Amino acid sequence: NRLSSLVGEFIQNLEPIPDFIGMTPQTKTDIEIAKRQDVLAKKAAIEVAKTTYKGQVSQHFPGIDAGFNYYTQRSGIRENIDWDFNLGIEVPLFSWGQTQYAVREARAALKQAELELERTLREANLEVENVWDELQTNLLKLPLQKKSVEITKENYSLQSREYRLGLVTNFQVLDALLALHDAELLYEKLQLESSFQVIRLYIAQGKLPKVS
Repeated sequence: NRLSSLVGEFIQNLEPIPDFIGMTPQTKTDIEIAKRQDVLAKKAAIEVAKTTYKGQVSQHFPGIDAGFNYYTQRSGIRENIDWDFNLGIEVPLFSWGQTQYAVREARAALKQAELELERTLREANLEVENVWDELQTNLLKLPLQKKSVEITKENYSLQSREYRLGLVTNFQVLDALLALHDAELLYEKLQLESSFQVIRLYIAQGKLPKVS
């Protein structure tokens, strides 16, 4: 086979490559990056940072301590009062500076987590843009290269017939054969590149194409 001739040793026939090109997303907007593992991890980090920030902010709030007492027997001026209610409010005046510092740290951590998510989304979108553009370029080249294969195949057949009639030399036939091989190899190369680009688009979404 052609692969054996390229590498110089026998290679058994390989399983056919699935039609990944046929799995190409219809439009670029069909490509979703929200479920990528790195994106999900950054979103989870933001939620953790939000919880930490809210917890630190709550340390500014006064603490309230309430108590209710019921008495079965009392003496003195409170003899006729069988219950009382105590309410205490604790204002964190002495730890205010420390709490304020912790709040600023938590706010900075939250902002950093949000920036990390923005950076990850920006890089993911750029990756999709680049692969999509490369794929579209190859998809435009494929039909043109397929036509080139057909033309060089017809030329090789013509040169072979004319050689049998003594109209051309064997070198001309060989040139036509080499041109056909080059055209076929370039067509297969474009197919493989396009297939890999489709796979990369799926990986960019955090998944793999479904192969039956």
